[in-house]
This record gives sequence, structure tokens and C-alpha cells, in this order.
Amino acid sequence: MVGELTDRELFLRCCEGDEEAWGHLYGYVLSITRWARWGLDDAAEDVAQAVVLHLMERGLAMVRSADAFRSFVRRTTINRVLDHFRAGEVRLRHRGRPAAEDDRPEADPIVSYPDGGPTVESQAVTRHDLARWDPVLERLPGYCKGVLQAYMEYQLGLVESYQEIAERLGRPLNTVSVQIKRCLEHFRQAALTAGLLEPS
Repeated sequence: MVGELTDRELFLRCCEGDEEAWGHLYGYVLSITRWARWGLDDAAEDVAQAVVLHLMERGLAMVRSADAFRSFVRRTTINRVLDHFRAGEVRLRHRGRPAAEDDRPEADPIVSYPDGGPTVESQAVTRHDLARWDPVLERLPGYCKGVLQAYMEYQLGLVESYQEIAERLGRPLNTVSVQIKRCLEHFRQAALTAGLLEPS
């Protein structure tokens, strides 16, 4: 079955124009564009088709590691979804909670949040204009900017786990977990002071 192929095998079959492999790849891309966090609804298929078309035309040439092909496709898909929002085609609907298990099967199990309304990061993301948050970030402790940037990428699915964040930052996993919690609290307080968040 195509779904049982390794990343390298799938990549090579797509390069050969194998229709079954491309059909599997489209299904994989569509499963990402249908993540509940995006709220794409009917547009999910349009975005998925755009991703696959891009891969067919020139995207495969950008693959650096055939052994990480699905990861490349996932990142490409998420970037295309974000481009879709930046173009103002739809309004991002983030539900203020972590992705459900069926949304992100690789989600880090050590992360959990109470479902008590919009979180700090969800309010930031749904505003689309992240540049307006730069002055807030500048007021945070120096280490927080890198920590929060990596954390936001995690929330968007560009980083798969806290472990990957820790490896990127060169810090122990437990340290990163604590720093994320502290930086989010610093961010919340600074954003409240700046009037960019509503008191909960």
C-alpha cells in the first residue's frame, strides 16, 4: 500500500509521476488543510490542490532530504495555509485550545492547557498583524523572543515538539518548558499593559 511507503519511496514514486503516489500525497496534504484550527472549511480542498500543483511544477526540486519528504510536504502545506490567510482570503479561526489528537498526531504529550477561553497565543495569531506585537516582545527578557518565536511555530505546526524547540535553542527540555511558561506570562502582562489583550 502507498501509505506504508517510506518517505524516500514515496518521493521517488512521485518523481516518477506515479498516479497512486500523487493521490496519496494529495490525501496527506488535504488532511493538513482540514485541521480544525485553520477553519478553512470548503477552501481546504482549494489550498490542498494549490500545494500539490506547486509540488508537481517545481516543489519536488526543493526537497533536500527524500528521507524527510512528508515533513517537507507538511511544512510546505502549512506555509501555503498561512499565505492564504495573509492574502485575506479567509479569516483565521483559532479556537484558543491545543489541536485535537486527530489534528496533530505528533503533538507533544507533555503540553496541556485548560479550555477556558482564548489563550494568549491564540489571540495573537487571530489578529493576523503580528508586527504590532513587536514592541511587546521588545519589553520581555532577552531569552523570551527566541523562546516565543519557536513556541508560536510549534502552535502553528511548523515545529513538531518541545524536544525540537529544546534542540534548536540548545537547552534542556525541562528548562525550555519552564521558560515557555514564564515567557507566556511575561508576554500576557506586557500585552495587557499595552492594551493589546483584554483582561480575562
